[in-house]
Amino acid sequence: PGHFVTCLRVQRGEFKLFCSSSLRRFADRSDFEKCFVYTENQKQGYATAAIRLMIDYCFETLGLNQIYSSVPSGNIGSRKLFEKLAFVQTGYRKNWLRRGNGWEDIVYFQLLNQ
Repeated sequence: PGHFVTCLRVQRGEFKLFCSSSLRRFADRSDFEKCFVYTENQKQGYATAAIRLMIDYCFETLGLNQIYSSVPSGNIGSRKLFEKLAFVQTGYRKNWLRRGNGWEDIVYFQLLNQ
């Protein structure tokens, strides 16, 4: 197992986003964990570019079979991002995340190396 991080830094040392992923080589898959884009940098394509880099690395360099991710159901931006990158919704977990006094579902996405 391993872990890798993608950070995109633009002029003056300012970081635009942070992405991380856990590799589970023994199972030939990668779990895409986080992609945090600072609010002022959202909707500029940074997350799309970073995730595409990680997809290419996982499939072309490591030869992994699949990448998967879980997204809070209310995070519409992230859900649209994964769908735009050809991830397919494969399932969900009800009431998985504690949110204030309530709970939120998690939606699972998967991308196969085909």
